[in-house]
Amino acid sequence: MYNAVIQSNHIQEERSRVLTMKYGKHQMMLIRKRMKIENWIDSEVTKLFNGNESNGVEIDVDVLLDLDSIPAKRKFVFDHLQRNHCPASMDKITMFLDEM
Repeated sequence: MYNAVIQSNHIQEERSRVLTMKYGKHQMMLIRKRMKIENWIDSEVTKLFNGNESNGVEIDVDVLLDLDSIPAKRKFVFDHLQRNHCPASMDKITMFLDEM
């Protein structure tokens, strides 16, 4: 019985260690940077939709960052805004795209 408890605790510790992943400082910095970009984009898109958080716009940051040129990135985001009928003026949309 005592051995079963010890073995059970050992298995739980082993699972915990496997499930807990450690990232290096550089990788954590990249993760934080990506999250910051995602949060900024989400915040700005919400502003363009007059504070409506359920605006339907889902911009895939990985796809956005993989695009080669700034014009391609601008078009990618602009197309997402258009598809979801963004109510903001073209001036506000252009300002957002310029900041991006």
